[in-house]
Amino acid sequence: MQIATGGELNSLIVQGPIGEPVTAIWLTLKKHHIGTENKNDLAAVLELASACGLAYIAPDRLAALDAHTFGVGQLIEHCYQKGFRNIVLAVGGSASTDGGTGILTALGALLLDKDGKPVSPGGRGLHAIHSVDLSALERYHELQIQVATDVTNHLLGENGAANIFGPQKGASAADVKELDAGLLNFANVLERTTGKQARHLNGAGAAGGVPFGLALALNAEIIPGFDWISSLINLEEDVKQSDIVLSAEGCLDSQSVSGKASGQLARMCIQYGKRFRIIAGQIEDGVDWTAHGVEQVIAAAPPGRYASLQDISDATVKICSKV
Repeated sequence: MQIATGGELNSLIVQGPIGEPVTAIWLTLKKHHIGTENKNDLAAVLELASACGLAYIAPDRLAALDAHTFGVGQLIEHCYQKGFRNIVLAVGGSASTDGGTGILTALGALLLDKDGKPVSPGGRGLHAIHSVDLSALERYHELQIQVATDVTNHLLGENGAANIFGPQKGASAADVKELDAGLLNFANVLERTTGKQARHLNGAGAAGGVPFGLALALNAEIIPGFDWISSLINLEEDVKQSDIVLSAEGCLDSQSVSGKASGQLARMCIQYGKRFRIIAGQIEDGVDWTAHGVEQVIAAAPPGRYASLQDISDATVKICSKV
């Protein structure tokens, strides 16, 4: 995206999903339409996974109940102090299911139990939230946040944040129930506090419920990520001018080609009669990719092993060998 937009990469050390320091990367965009009414023509584009992504935690150390988004809040505060008033937060790949509470806490919000004490971070503390004090967030009244996601799940229930995405973050069946109940409690308290509702918004359940928390506490707008980036980099025109289109996906499954970016790109390629191929870290078995407009898929690494940069390079050569 840096190459496509001419933006500038920046970094900041923040708390990772289980409290360890990580280096989060963010992008400064200059003189691009960013979809807001703010006259400031600078935007900071943040990637949630860069601060609290699942990739930071080893598979045998997944912490579905304790992982949090505090580092994302630190990143937002840093950008705000740098003078940015337009922020696009790309969500996905999170290790946590905390409803965005980590972000709000980092920005100064108080989430208190019935005794007036701060609740524990992560999804584990959601059920204990009795009151929320958002007064410290009033200083962000000029901040315009857009949360970009291609996930349309609502916050709660069988298609909500905990049930759909919790297991891939290490949540057991019991953990999923606890997380969903905790999100329900948080939703009740936060909606009562703000006088607004957001639990049924499309995308509210992305990244463990982060869009829900930000929509209510910071008036963030939830936007379709693919549409935003497609417009930003003029993707449709590039597809029109191409002979073949290549894309990459961490885990390619039926969800990828239904509502996520790969599926939307596939539909764009079908519209303009372009051949479309995908390189993926992992590939779900039993899916007829050609029925979704994908000519070929290739795994960058064998099952059970993370793909290295060399793996990805080799896969790219292989998938392009029969153009």
